[in-house]
Amino acid sequence: GISCLALESEPAAKQETCVSRSFGTAVLDRLSLREAVAAHVVRGAEKLRRQGQRAGRLTVFVRTSPFAAGFYANSISVGLPLATADTAVLLQRALPLVDQLFRHGYAFQKAGVLLGQLQPQEHLQHHLLVPCSPQQLRRRSRLLQAVDGLNQRFGTGTVQWAAVGVEPDWCMRRQHLSAHFTTSKADLPLVSAHE
Repeated sequence: GISCLALESEPAAKQETCVSRSFGTAVLDRLSLREAVAAHVVRGAEKLRRQGQRAGRLTVFVRTSPFAAGFYANSISVGLPLATADTAVLLQRALPLVDQLFRHGYAFQKAGVLLGQLQPQEHLQHHLLVPCSPQQLRRRSRLLQAVDGLNQRFGTGTVQWAAVGVEPDWCMRRQHLSAHFTTSKADLPLVSAHE
C-alpha cells in the first residue's frame, strides 16, 4: 500500500502533565488538602525529571463531589518565572494556591496538579529579573537525582518531602486492589507439590 502518514521514530514530547486522584475519604481540613496537593506536586515533578522536561506553568485544582449538594470546583494557575522540575520550587508555588482554593465547610473529593508549558530540560530559558546561579542549579539537580535514585532503588516514598505528611487519611482505599502478578514478585501465587 501507499503510506499516507509519515512514521515517527519517537513519540512527540508531552505538552502537559497532570497528576490527580480522588480521595478515599472526603477531605474537610486545609492541612489534609495541602498534603494531598503536595503529594501530587512531588509525583508530577518526578514525572517531569524522568521525561527530561521542565514546567513553565503550574495549575492546582480542587473539587467536591458533583453529586452532592453545594458542588464547588475551582483552579488557580501561575506562571513560573524560570521553568523548573525542582520539587521544592513547585511546592513553594503550589501550597499557597491551596490556601486560596480551600473553603471551610466543603467536603473535597478530588485535587490535582497540572504542569504545563513544558520544555526540554537542556533548553533552560533564563529570566532577566530572576537571579539564577548555574552552580546552584547543578547542585539542586544532583540532589533531586539522588532522591529519585533512592526512591527507585528502595521503593517509592523512601525519601519523602515533609509537606506530604506521614500517614495521610485522604489516600485512595486499596483493600480490594487486584494482585499484580506480572509486575510484582510478592503477588506471584506459590505452588508446591507434596508427595
